[in-house]
Amino acid sequence: MAVDDTFLWNFKKIDPPPFVTLDYTQKEFNDIFQSTNFSVLFKNHLEKLRFLLETGENYFLSEKQILEKLIFKNWNSLRKEKSLQYMKKLKCLLNDYVDLKFYSLIDSINIMSRSLETSEKIKPKISLPSREVFEYLLTRLYSIMKIFDHAIFIIRNKIYLYTIKNIKNGIFLSNNLLYLSNTARIYCLVKKYQVNTKFLYNNLRENIGFIKSTGVKWNELFSIEELPLVIREEQAESQNKILEKCMTDFENITALSLSTNEIDVGEVINCVTIDYFTDIYFIC
Repeated sequence: MAVDDTFLWNFKKIDPPPFVTLDYTQKEFNDIFQSTNFSVLFKNHLEKLRFLLETGENYFLSEKQILEKLIFKNWNSLRKEKSLQYMKKLKCLLNDYVDLKFYSLIDSINIMSRSLETSEKIKPKISLPSREVFEYLLTRLYSIMKIFDHAIFIIRNKIYLYTIKNIKNGIFLSNNLLYLSNTARIYCLVKKYQVNTKFLYNNLRENIGFIKSTGVKWNELFSIEELPLVIREEQAESQNKILEKCMTDFENITALSLSTNEIDVGEVINCVTIDYFTDIYFIC
């Protein structure tokens, strides 16, 4: 059965395999992976993604709650507005992401792969998760990237265009500024998650054939060989380059919130940020 997008939305229903580790002697590990950069790149990308998810979790959930509040308070009066309709679709995608419990999986794999961090002089053996565990991780990474791709498309190609059009025409100005600021911050987080997830997926997919297997087939619904070997960065469309150009500036704003856990989800945006944001988009 070929892996398609419709099936990927149901990956959260797939039961994971037993989480077991298999041992490699130092010589065996070197013989298997000496021609690859798996041990360095995989651990670096895994740790970087784990740290990013950990530091951004509170901020992500706060922005998601803000999005839900905006939709709830404005749905009855503005439900025919395209921007609000797409924000509701974005909310569903974010709920799908939360349901997958992605951080818990990444943290578990990181703990099981800790022997890669130990100095070669003091470790007699190396323990890694079995191939079946890594196959399950690949399915999660791929489904997460499909969610991220769809969320980025909705923000960049739909919400952004409709809100900018309304702002320039003076329609529901305050509402659309709030929609735009909230979804732009979500865009920054999702974009960062997507890039790091892609790096981890590509490195693991390339080297999964070298990893030891328990010999037990854990899933009958699809074959891991049906997943793409490489996922490349997609180029943004020319009409949306403004948001891509401003993404770095948005990330500077989000970095301030990532440094604290005390975020009032009732406050959509502070005065300094809204002045900055207004200047950017009225210039555009």
